[in-house]
Amino acid sequence: MIAAIGEARRMDGGFGGLALAVAAQAVARGSSAAMLGPVSQDEEGRAILEYMVDHWVMFDPDLAQNPLPSAQVAMSLTKEGLANALKVNSDIRLAYVGGVPLTGSTGGAILAALDACIPEPMVMLEPAETTEDEDRLLQVLSGADLVKLTEKELSLLCPGTGDEAALAMLGKRLGIRDIWLRGKSRQLWWDQAGWTVESPVSDKPGLESGTVAASLHDGGCFGQDGQKPDYHMSIEAVRKALEACCEA
Repeated sequence: MIAAIGEARRMDGGFGGLALAVAAQAVARGSSAAMLGPVSQDEEGRAILEYMVDHWVMFDPDLAQNPLPSAQVAMSLTKEGLANALKVNSDIRLAYVGGVPLTGSTGGAILAALDACIPEPMVMLEPAETTEDEDRLLQVLSGADLVKLTEKELSLLCPGTGDEAALAMLGKRLGIRDIWLRGKSRQLWWDQAGWTVESPVSDKPGLESGTVAASLHDGGCFGQDGQKPDYHMSIEAVRKALEACCEA
């Protein structure tokens, strides 16, 4: 199962937030996925819960009873609250964390809960330019197996370095197994084994992360059903995932 940890929002007549978008897109592609994040008891929160039910996105009932208004709820996720949700969903192979929750103390709480989770799932992080603090960004990324970065984030971490060299430098420095760079004109994937995959960018960026996560998850890159999470990335699986991303 894929657990998308973070924010769900009602916006522009629809629904968003990176975590909810990833979970909903993963389900749309046939994967099992949950959105693990706080949801308010207010009108917006009730609409979000209805959306998740209608789209077969699982959620944790204890996290969906938050008394704070929806405008404040995203940053209220605690280590204890997430740890309890992770215990209930013990078949998680991939944990996706993206956007707002990576900033401040909430990001630390999320990463601490994932570190304490047994069995520990593979972790995919997408900062989504939520911080321009280089030290904070490095601290967050060092806990990931797979990272999705923008060109702006990569230039912040490795200024004056070409894309491929910067990805290799960052991956080896932080022990990240794979880095997915989403540029303006191309996507570039770097793997710890030394290979890279280049692909055109998607014209539907809102669907990218969920599509790729689902493709890799269902391709066995994070382990098999009934077994502990394990990491087995391959160039063929990445090519297939990026192709699916462009076709989504």
